Amino acid sequence: MPPGSDTLSPTAAEDRNTWLGVSVITTLVLVSLLLWGLFHAHRAIEEFEAEQLPLENIAGELLYHTTASGMAVRLAAATGNLRWEDRHRSHQQAARRLLERAQALGSTEQARAMTERMREALATLGEIERRALGRISRGELQGARRLLKGWTYTKGSRSLAEDAQALSRLLRRDVRHRAEHEQTLMRASMIAVAVLLAFLAFAWYRCMRQWERNDRKRREKEAEILRLTYQDPLTGLYNRRFFLEAGEKALAHARRNGKCLSALMIDVDHFKTINDTHGHAAGDAVLQALAEQLSGSMRAEDVAARVGGEEFCILLPETDLPAARAAAERIRARIARGDGLEGGAAGATISVGVADSADVHSLDGLMHRADAAVYRAKRCGRDCIAEAAGDEPAPEAQPAQAPAP
Repeated sequence: MPPGSDTLSPTAAEDRNTWLGVSVITTLVLVSLLLWGLFHAHRAIEEFEAEQLPLENIAGELLYHTTASGMAVRLAAATGNLRWEDRHRSHQQAARRLLERAQALGSTEQARAMTERMREALATLGEIERRALGRISRGELQGARRLLKGWTYTKGSRSLAEDAQALSRLLRRDVRHRAEHEQTLMRASMIAVAVLLAFLAFAWYRCMRQWERNDRKRREKEAEILRLTYQDPLTGLYNRRFFLEAGEKALAHARRNGKCLSALMIDVDHFKTINDTHGHAAGDAVLQALAEQLSGSMRAEDVAARVGGEEFCILLPETDLPAARAAAERIRARIARGDGLEGGAAGATISVGVADSADVHSLDGLMHRADAAVYRAKRCGRDCIAEAAGDEPAPEAQPAQAPAP
């Protein structure tokens, strides 16, 4: 991919957790829906308290004031007592105020038309009642009674009472419809919330699975990088870098606990001749067969590594020199028998140097002694084992006497 390209590689596209974005979006939608539901419910309650309840109360009070107003006039006509006029006037004023409020709060055209009709009827009845009160004031009680028993007044009073009752029923029906609508909307909201919750749970499940897959891939990549860093690609054994790190730790542990640490330095005899005569494939086969024999001969705590071209080294924790020599002999014998060697690789042998950590203060010192022992094995004719001597000189100090591998 060219530098600066915004195109994701297939691996990056696979590693990107798309379900995380889906989960976040679903969570935001769910929270928005819940907040909208709370806001809508709060607004519906406020509207109900501000409109529906006052309207229903107005209908009942209006019926009461219109009936009381007519009753006051009738009592005045029956008794000739004009003290009922004040009662009539107060009921008339209350009825007008209620009609004005009802007309202002009317939520439907039908309710507003009904309140307008009631206002006109109340004005007509009020005019007749004022005329009746005027006759009562002049002592014309019979004329006042005739006005109040007339068809216009009787019909208007009945229509006004019926309209007030009809308005009350209309408002109750409107409240019931509004309540049913809110219930339907609430049920739909709950279903939507339940569906979103189920989808959110599924999305988070897929998100977690994707996280697990990405984490597993990351660990596999890290393990592969670690393997490439510390493993020899040809033999599958550890490389020199890992051997040096593990060797320092093993030597420090041995010195700290008073234990013995032994090392086997293994060198393939005449390896250059094998490569020149039979080809590098035969040489690789020898190295691979030797690595296989080393792996099959080691304990779990032993560390084997390819430290050079045809050189291998094994660390044997808690192993003294005789035990280390016995282990070296088993490996040498297997190679000498040709175990795992075929074709041009058959007949290969190894020389092994054995050293322990006694009087050694560093891993370099231990490897130096084991390497010196290998040179002794080479001088002794190869295909043999030699132990390191405490006064063994460094191999660099006697290059002339050391035969070529």
